[in-house]
Amino acid sequence: MSSMTIWVHEKTPLRLVVAFRLGRRRGVTPWSWRVLHTLRLAKYPSPQSMSISGWSALLSATAREIVSRGVSEGLGSDAVARQLQRAFRGQLAGRTTSYYGVVANAFSNRARSFSQLVTMRDAGIDTYTIEAVLDERTTNICRGLHGKTLQVSRTLTTFDEVEKLEDPAAIKRAQPWFVEKLIGSGPDAGKRGLFLPGKGGSRLAAVVDRSGVGRSDVVGSIRWGMSNKSLQNQGVGSPPYHGNCRTTLLPDV
Repeated sequence: MSSMTIWVHEKTPLRLVVAFRLGRRRGVTPWSWRVLHTLRLAKYPSPQSMSISGWSALLSATAREIVSRGVSEGLGSDAVARQLQRAFRGQLAGRTTSYYGVVANAFSNRARSFSQLVTMRDAGIDTYTIEAVLDERTTNICRGLHGKTLQVSRTLTTFDEVEKLEDPAAIKRAQPWFVEKLIGSGPDAGKRGLFLPGKGGSRLAAVVDRSGVGRSDVVGSIRWGMSNKSLQNQGVGSPPYHGNCRTTLLPDV
């Protein structure tokens, strides 16, 4: 592959590359389309032709475009997941439809949360409450977050910060998902903890003293070591808080 093609991969705006990959000419000037064809930009370029960060950003942008289009067309998460699987066949080996379902749900859930928050801000509402679905399937993560009150403006600021990022790893750090696992050391060793991944490693955010998983309308006993303000400063603001999260936001009126 020529150096000129690599230059296009690295420098061409992602929206043009994504449009080319998906065969969508709407919004792309005829000149840009011809340039991409002339320089033989492959429909599915290989990671060897790009930097790691560039390749990851391209895959992420393509996924966002597919989910956005699917949601606007009223497709369900299963249908969007199948579209993602077809688009990335041969590029992400070993990924099942269930995996792409998690991806589709994450994008659509994040978009729904953003829309809710903008509506709250425009209505002059300053805070909102996290509302979990308290049934047998609910995770300790969402049980622990249930009922917390957060600031609308701070969460929207996080969205603004994420919008400026292209590196998927940086985006994950800016809006992290909780990880529940056993605490390995310290006074709470052996208990389950809710950890927040970060650039310097995972941080223990809460200790599960008594789990409510498997029961309806029961939160359990979850002891937080971080204030609501600290959680928001770490990027925790709106769903999803983990894969296939069903938690929603309620405006405080």
